[in-house]
Amino acid sequence: MQDTDLALLVDRLMRSIHFGLQERAPGFDREGVGPGGGIVLMTLADTGKISLNDLTKRVARDKSQMTRMIRSLEGKGLIERAVSPKDARVTLVMLTPKGTDPTQSCRAWWWRENNSILRIRASTLLETKLMLRN
Repeated sequence: MQDTDLALLVDRLMRSIHFGLQERAPGFDREGVGPGGGIVLMTLADTGKISLNDLTKRVARDKSQMTRMIRSLEGKGLIERAVSPKDARVTLVMLTPKGTDPTQSCRAWWWRENNSILRIRASTLLETKLMLRN
């Protein structure tokens, strides 16, 4: 399999996961954070306090998307921002106590739904792989 074929399969898998999560999110997402916000919350749960720049890189979003997402999550009281004591140019982002519970629930939901999506999409991905070989 060539690198381009693998890239196509990975891209298709990621889009399937993303759209599958978007379809299922309304039944779970009581805070209205969406899949992107959920990923930010789970990343913050994993990393603890992190610079906004590092968070942006970890979740692979552009700065304008992250600014809007952080502002929304902060407005809901799920995260907070602070100036780094080491460098006043750096903004640190962290979960608030209010953000911890939805994050744990989100993580459990995310794994359950992803497993479901992957089972549904596995046959489609296998068909794509076979198609690429021909």
